[in-house]
Amino acid sequence: MACSRSCAVLAILAVTVLALATTANAAVMTSSSTAPTVDGADIASFGTPTTTGWPTEDKWWPGSATAFGSPGKTIGQTFTTGSEDVVLNAFTFQIKYATEPTKEYAIRVGTVSGSTFTEIASESATQSAATADDAYWTWTLDSPVSLSANTLYGVDVGLLSSTSAWQTGIPYVYRTADVYPGGTRFRSGSAGYGVGDSSMSDMSADRVFHLDMEPAGGPGPGPVDIPIVNGSFELPPRRDGGYGPATGWDPWGPGADVGNWNPEAYQFSTGAPDGEHVGWAYQYAPLTGTPNGLTQVLDTNFEASTDYSLSVEIGNAWDYYFSGYAVQLLAGGVVIAEDYDTLHPPWEEWATSLVNYTYDPAHAGLVGLPLEIRLLSLGTDPEGGGEDVEVEFDHVRLTATPAAADVIPEPVTLSLLGLGALLALRRRRRSR
Repeated sequence: MACSRSCAVLAILAVTVLALATTANAAVMTSSSTAPTVDGADIASFGTPTTTGWPTEDKWWPGSATAFGSPGKTIGQTFTTGSEDVVLNAFTFQIKYATEPTKEYAIRVGTVSGSTFTEIASESATQSAATADDAYWTWTLDSPVSLSANTLYGVDVGLLSSTSAWQTGIPYVYRTADVYPGGTRFRSGSAGYGVGDSSMSDMSADRVFHLDMEPAGGPGPGPVDIPIVNGSFELPPRRDGGYGPATGWDPWGPGADVGNWNPEAYQFSTGAPDGEHVGWAYQYAPLTGTPNGLTQVLDTNFEASTDYSLSVEIGNAWDYYFSGYAVQLLAGGVVIAEDYDTLHPPWEEWATSLVNYTYDPAHAGLVGLPLEIRLLSLGTDPEGGGEDVEVEFDHVRLTATPAAADVIPEPVTLSLLGLGALLALRRRRRSR
């Protein structure tokens, strides 16, 4: 890994609290530079934003529904609940550009049948502070909404008014390819000016979104962090540009050229996601499409009736063509869940890979065997560079949560129940 670099700077990610609306049923609106944590009954899709074709985002503005870009329509996402009733507490969309206050929004939650939206709840929200580029906007509901199991729902937001002119920033909401199987993006509202109706349009692709939900009976035991050795690849510490084997991680697959690296600032626009170092997996041309990379067998064993959530940051450094990747969770050497190359971060950027596993009784024979994490380069060439390729990894996190059906209520709850209460861009190449 031959590179000379200045010290990578840890991006300090600030959360800006926007506004508390003062009326009844007023949601609290916040903005953050980082994606929300996915846990419990949450649903999320953090796919790579679309960068080709037009439009690549959906535009909000208090105007006509038929104006250029349909700015007056609402912007929403449909989703399918799982096998248990849940409560929706908050939702998040990622917004492309910085914006200025003050803006008023209307929020709707409803059931979806075909292209028909039936409202079941609505609230308002006020933005009274500026937001940054690429921010994650979250609306926390004043009155959480109960949702039934195995049902298709939608949530949307309309921009009703703005005291700041469009030159100070129009909210453009990111869209991605069709990466979430349980729903689609949509728009609504022939009247415009942020008012939705029962008719849905533009039902294709997805948002970058997160739904904060919990079981309808209340949250069970929260997720437990599973220890990972050197999950942010800070060991051993290296000089600027230094690289070599990573503590706690072993090479996996034929010809694996892997380790940790202290990248120069120009490699990533925001530095490393967590700390100063990152992991990497490099493959030399000519490529064979044979996966290899990093692996770590954990000291924690796979448990029955337990759900797991694995999160990893995926990077695309300036100096190297992107290789494609896989993030795998294993038990006893058997892959039980994976993210197989669903993201393609823009060069110099990172994207969050999520691998969620719901306990499957078919895996009962793996109970008691050690968990394992693999971070792989696929040895492909999606950017068409025809040269060596690489993928970077950082901030590896794994949590375990008891499956909802196996959460035993406390005695007082049992008593109540008994009573009936319930790039194509070419870059400078380097060799590892």
